[in-house]
Amino acid sequence: MELLYSRTNESLAAIVVGLDLKSDDIVYAIGGSGDQAFAILEYAGKVIAVDNNPLQIKLMKERVKLLERNWGKKEFLDIIEYGIYDDMYKGENNTRFGEFNLRRRNAYFNRSNQKLGVEYIHQNRISNISSKLDSLEIIQGDIFQEIQKAEKFSKVYLSSFNTSDWDYNGDLKIGLKNLFKKLDSNGIIYLDSSFFERVTCFYDGHGGNGMPPGFSVDQKLTNLVRDIEATSIFNSGDNKDLSSMFSPLILRKK
Repeated sequence: MELLYSRTNESLAAIVVGLDLKSDDIVYAIGGSGDQAFAILEYAGKVIAVDNNPLQIKLMKERVKLLERNWGKKEFLDIIEYGIYDDMYKGENNTRFGEFNLRRRNAYFNRSNQKLGVEYIHQNRISNISSKLDSLEIIQGDIFQEIQKAEKFSKVYLSSFNTSDWDYNGDLKIGLKNLFKKLDSNGIIYLDSSFFERVTCFYDGHGGNGMPPGFSVDQKLTNLVRDIEATSIFNSGDNKDLSSMFSPLILRKK
């Protein structure tokens, strides 16, 4: 098994805004590099980051250790080991895409004042995250199995969760069913439209357009996070030929 990601290729600002985070939220999140979980942790009550790749788990735990040491906070953003998908853009390696995502990630964590479409402003983001590490749990395993064990949770970050190794009519269908059932009322699922399109076959005829029963698209949040994700240097200069790979979708439980 190889390290897939050393840092996120999504907008952390979009994720934080899209999850509409509150201080009492319990959030399950795909682990990856840990960037998403750390960003969510700043605003949530508890974050459970889950990944089945032991190298991603090792990376996240190493980054926690850096945050626990004051002198290590600036190293928190250093690339410890490159992931094989860091520069992947629509199936091909593209160093401009990788470099942009690295700068965007670093700018999010380093920025002292930032308005993300709503009032999410802090003076020292990395210090805020460091002070809440006791509220971060990192688990190697399957996110749906971990969710099945949970008694309560209010938000889920799935993004473009990789379904290639799953049995669509077996474990994946059961896992999603459990997630939808156990999520708190008015809870939010942040996912990429491409992931949603792969699983809508489970729910054809239930609410229309494959929408799981009891859920609807939060169109206001969806539009906002898509604007945040799309606003980048891709729209200017030498990067006009590039565009975001992600089209976030916010599902809210009724």
